[in-house]
Amino acid sequence: MLKRNLSLACALVCAPFAISALNATVPGNWVPGPWAAAAVTAKPGGKHPSIPVCRGNYDNGQHPGKLWDGSCNIGWGGHTIYLTAYQLLVGNYHWQTATMDGLPANAVDGGDAGDTVGHERMGVCEVFDGSDGSWHPGKFFRNRCYFAWGGSRNNNLGKERRAIPNGNVDILVTN
Repeated sequence: MLKRNLSLACALVCAPFAISALNATVPGNWVPGPWAAAAVTAKPGGKHPSIPVCRGNYDNGQHPGKLWDGSCNIGWGGHTIYLTAYQLLVGNYHWQTATMDGLPANAVDGGDAGDTVGHERMGVCEVFDGSDGSWHPGKFFRNRCYFAWGGSRNNNLGKERRAIPNGNVDILVTN
């Protein structure tokens, strides 16, 4: 009985501080592509200009990624998936440094991770890649930022890369 009461007490007291990816998101304003003049972008700098944030359907889910060369490029299963039907994120948001504590309560909902992983919710992230000095949009899933890297729709050589938050990963949040 004492153990059950302690578990209930912890659930009531600890729950507000233990935010999971399943409930730590607020809806984003996603509009159909191919282009929205006010699309949210990763931070400018480096070899690439600001890269727009997109989202496309894959594995019965919606995955955030980057609009590049006419497609929404998402990282999935170690590869880049090139999606020609996609949505762009518009609205007033800002980037906040990510931590290993999961998504903040005001994280923008990036979508549903799909069948393979049980439809967990994902945030929108950006990662700074030192090889080109640019910020790349992606999906924040299980305390990592997964993003598409390299290749093109023509050669299908792109990879999925991931980054652990250590000052080089940001989460998109509401104001």
